[in-house]
Amino acid sequence: MFQSKTPLLLLLVNLLAVNAQTNLSFAKNWPFGKPVSVKFDTASPTSNDYIGIYYHTKDDSLTANPFDNYDTLFWAYTSTKTQEWDEEIEKSEGKILFNGVDPSEQGEIYWPMNPRMYKVCFMREGDVDGTETGTLLGECKVLRIKMNKNKKKKVAKKAVVRAKKPEYQVGDEVNVFFKLPFKVANSWVGIYDIKNLDDSITWLYTGCNNVVGDQVDSEGCVATKKKGKLNFNAITNGDKWPLKADTYTLRVNVYNNYPYELYKQAEETFEVKE
Repeated sequence: MFQSKTPLLLLLVNLLAVNAQTNLSFAKNWPFGKPVSVKFDTASPTSNDYIGIYYHTKDDSLTANPFDNYDTLFWAYTSTKTQEWDEEIEKSEGKILFNGVDPSEQGEIYWPMNPRMYKVCFMREGDVDGTETGTLLGECKVLRIKMNKNKKKKVAKKAVVRAKKPEYQVGDEVNVFFKLPFKVANSWVGIYDIKNLDDSITWLYTGCNNVVGDQVDSEGCVATKKKGKLNFNAITNGDKWPLKADTYTLRVNVYNNYPYELYKQAEETFEVKE
């Protein structure tokens, strides 16, 4: 952790100097699901510097420190380009790629980020009497994740999800077919009770056919498939299996963070019987 015994006035002067010499650069608009590349440079680097991504609205300030009031959604040290800290490394410039691939940059949400407005901030980690602090260096910059309207329409028109059979016995494996109009990491199929469509009972990644993914740190699934088959059973779904006797539906979900607004629901339900 960064610790300093520098007099407060001198520290403030130093921070003002750093703020004037700290820069972030990236494209303001990024397509949903594509890796976000952030370039940085600073005249006074430390091993405690990191790039953080936060929620942003049009009424928010880009000069206010986000540390105390916002969840850090994704972050990585500028020194190592990961979340691993090394006090001996300082980087005055470089590029960080946020992409959901290990080593993970994941914070409070999952990859990929939902379409909306975010802010990217150059931060410096510190420590005051054992309490972690974060100082904003310079000004945050707006990042917009955008979903092409045509892609949304294609999900509504062309995506498919269905159970292989209309009826199963309690304990049976449930085989599911899915098809999406485009590939995206961490898309998933959920099984829902038709009486409660707000929360899935159990689910599987479309690209990995499991819930632990192919990334150790984040348990995300960067493998992608436009179509395929999934096997819901005691092995892939663990303590969420078996399904009790009831009527269920399926959804193939494009977004991996709430609100899960982009999905296609199965046209037909399936039953599980005793």
